[in-house]
Amino acid sequence: MSVVVRVGLGLLLFAAGVGCGAYFGFRLTEIKAQASEMAQIAHYSVYLDAQRTQGSDAAYEEALRGFLDLLDTHSQGSSPLFSEKVYAVDSALTYARLSVLASKRGASDEAATYIGEALALCPELGWQDCSAKTLTEAVLRLDKRGPFGSANAP
Repeated sequence: MSVVVRVGLGLLLFAAGVGCGAYFGFRLTEIKAQASEMAQIAHYSVYLDAQRTQGSDAAYEEALRGFLDLLDTHSQGSSPLFSEKVYAVDSALTYARLSVLASKRGASDEAATYIGEALALCPELGWQDCSAKTLTEAVLRLDKRGPFGSANAP
């Protein structure tokens, strides 16, 4: 085998290695970003559940507003785990929860604003019935059952 063929073969193998390394490096970065996104949402969901069951209404409201911020942050990227529909459902339910809490403390204008935000997301939800009553009943039922279907609410 001549020197030119060996050098050419070496360069070809080197280029293939660089190409494979770049591909797998980018895929690993993408997978790591998705795992981080999942971890953030899961962590915040547990935090919300803890604030709902153990914290005051004010602490729970603050946690819900923080969750909306987190949802907005993740909705701006393109993620196969966090589609527009998931964002819409999570946001609508969070606004409905905030509406329930505002009503509970007598802030009817604030409650109306929150439920209005939830209703604005209805076209994206794909629900057969998307009304203030349906959203409110859904969050009350979901919060009573807890995140894993057990009755863990006080």
